[in-house]
Amino acid sequence: MTRELLVTLPNFLIIGAQKAGTTWLAHNLREHPEVFIPTNEIHYFNKRYNLNQGIEWYKKHFADVNGEKAIGEKTPNYLWIEPLPDAQGKVYYDPLEEISYSHRLIYETLPEAKLIVVLRNPVERAIAAVNHFIKNGVIFVNDDLDELLVGDQQSLVERYGIIDMGRYYRQLQAYYDYFDPKQMLILVFEEDIAQNSDDSLKKVCEFLDIDSSFDFSKKYKKVHQSTSSPIARYLGTRFPLMRGLINRVDQRLPLQHQKLRPSPSAIQKLYTIYANDNQKLFKLLGREISAWYSKELVGLSS
Repeated sequence: MTRELLVTLPNFLIIGAQKAGTTWLAHNLREHPEVFIPTNEIHYFNKRYNLNQGIEWYKKHFADVNGEKAIGEKTPNYLWIEPLPDAQGKVYYDPLEEISYSHRLIYETLPEAKLIVVLRNPVERAIAAVNHFIKNGVIFVNDDLDELLVGDQQSLVERYGIIDMGRYYRQLQAYYDYFDPKQMLILVFEEDIAQNSDDSLKKVCEFLDIDSSFDFSKKYKKVHQSTSSPIARYLGTRFPLMRGLINRVDQRLPLQHQKLRPSPSAIQKLYTIYANDNQKLFKLLGREISAWYSKELVGLSS
C-alpha cells in the first residue's frame, strides 16, 4: 500500500446500525475541524456495482480532505452481513447487487481503520426501519405493521433486511473475527446517545484521537421532513417521468405519513425473535442493556 493510498483513504468508518443514530453522529463529527466525512453514504463495500468501480473511484470521495486527522465515512449498511434464510430457506439478498462480506473487504482494504458502531434496541430499530421505507414509498401499507413484521407478508420487508439487520451479535462477531476489539467503539443509542450525547461525542473524539474538548454546541437535530405523502413517493418511484405531476396532485390532497406501531402482541413476537441474539451480544460486549428487554417498551405501544 503506497503512501498516497494511505493518506487518501479513510482511517475510520461508521458501519451501522441502520436507523440507530449514525446520521446524528456523522453530522456532529463533520463540525469538528479535525474530521472529514463525505456528505453522502458511499456504499463501496456493500454494493457490487460500486466495488466494481475500483479503489480509485472510492478515493475520489475523499478528494477534498485538507489536512484533517480523522478521515471517515458513514455507511450503516456495512454492519449487515450474511443474512439468514427465512423459514422457507430463502434469503432475500441479491448476490449480483449486494455484498454479504463487507467485513472482509473492509479489513483487506483498511486493516488499521477504526470502526464505530451504534446499536439500537432491535425491535425499535425494525419498527423505525419499516416506517422509513413506508415514508419513502418503497413499501406501501395501509395501517397494519403486524403482517409485515411478523406475519405472512414478512418477505416484503426482509428483502431490505428489516428484521435481519437487528441480529447484531452475528454481525459484530464477523467483524471481531478480523478486527482487534480495540479498533471498534460500540455505542448504544438508548444509553449513550439518547441519555448521554455529550459524553458520547467526547468518547468518540478520544477514540479517534482528536481534540475531545471541542464544543459541539450546535449539535445536529433532524430538521428536514418530507412534505410528500407515502403514496406519492411510492408512485413517484414507480413512474419517475410523472413524479412532478404526482407531487402537484399530492400537494393539493396531502396524506401525510404518521408513524405506525405494531400491536403489543406483534412487538412481543419481535422481542422473542431477538432474545437469543441479544443475550449473545450482551456477553460479547460484556454489557447488559436493560432498555432492550420487552418490559421496557411493550407497554408503551398499547
